[in-house]
Amino acid sequence: MTSVTHFYAKRLKIIQKNISPNQAFLISKPTDITHLTGFPQLVPEEREALLCLTHKKAFLFHHSFSPTIPHFPELTYIPQTNLKRIRQTLEQESIETVQIDEQTLTAEEYKFFYNHFQEKLTTCAPEYFWQFRLEKDELALTYQQKAGKIIAQVLELIPKSFYEGITEKQLAGKIIGTMMEMGAEAPAFPTIVAFGEHGALPHHQPTDKKLKKETAVLIDAGARFNGYRSDMTRTFWFGENPDEEFISIEKIVKTAYKKAVTLIKNGPENKTVKDIDDAARNYIDTQGFSEEFVHTTGHGIGLDIHEPPSVSWSNTTPLKSNITFTIEPGIYLKNKFGYRFEDTIHLSDKGYTVLTKI
Repeated sequence: MTSVTHFYAKRLKIIQKNISPNQAFLISKPTDITHLTGFPQLVPEEREALLCLTHKKAFLFHHSFSPTIPHFPELTYIPQTNLKRIRQTLEQESIETVQIDEQTLTAEEYKFFYNHFQEKLTTCAPEYFWQFRLEKDELALTYQQKAGKIIAQVLELIPKSFYEGITEKQLAGKIIGTMMEMGAEAPAFPTIVAFGEHGALPHHQPTDKKLKKETAVLIDAGARFNGYRSDMTRTFWFGENPDEEFISIEKIVKTAYKKAVTLIKNGPENKTVKDIDDAARNYIDTQGFSEEFVHTTGHGIGLDIHEPPSVSWSNTTPLKSNITFTIEPGIYLKNKFGYRFEDTIHLSDKGYTVLTKI
């Protein structure tokens, strides 16, 4: 694979081609900054970095104590995030228009830049940068493949950790610890472990509930590797005698999943995102569980856990090549259990690849 910095430089140039002379983009969303520079965001809730792009130049303002950053000549590194220093840089470049993402600037930052640039300040549509992140290049795919492989290995091994009396929290801890041992830098999102009736809540968070024999166990987990994320769900039966309803629901959900992936086996041509959702949802509907499939069939995934495209019944956007998303049909039976089957999928012209394949 070409050097890592080559990809970041190429990503910057793609954005800069869309910037007019005397215009600047002030990029504040942490994952947009990571996408363009490789800067690792350790605490996204804090202002660790701001990226300023002009037609020909790029300036990364970052904390002086930031972790190792991949350096490349197309990017100027300024080890401070002082707003006055950023303003001075913009003024030195004779900028006439400053584009900002008002959703990710703090109120203090927005007020500062507005006071100094006023009519020069314009807002950028929140979805503007998604168009540049939707298709995954070789670097992004390599990192997502690694993240997918890690979590697949974890969920293949984790049933060996089931025992009577283990709590949801304890099992979640084992999952997180195992993925870290396998090379993940962090979980991709808060790990979901749900025993029995807790599984009927799709985003249940682990509690002190103890595992009992003959119980459904739903696990939704993901790994993060160099910023990129994977997402995978498997539902197990702890015990030797799964009840008939569990077996029936398992068959329905897995069939819905197969119908969704079969739709894209030859690639994205002449298909919309909605078609994937329809393939899974329509089958579940025919089985009498339309009210129990309560979420979309999937979502895009990359540096953020939820990215475009939303794999939903309302998304008529044409499918594209080189995108990564989840397919995750599920059925949730109140006071009984939930069953979800999820993989992270990469779609190319030739078809799909399961990145979380066991």
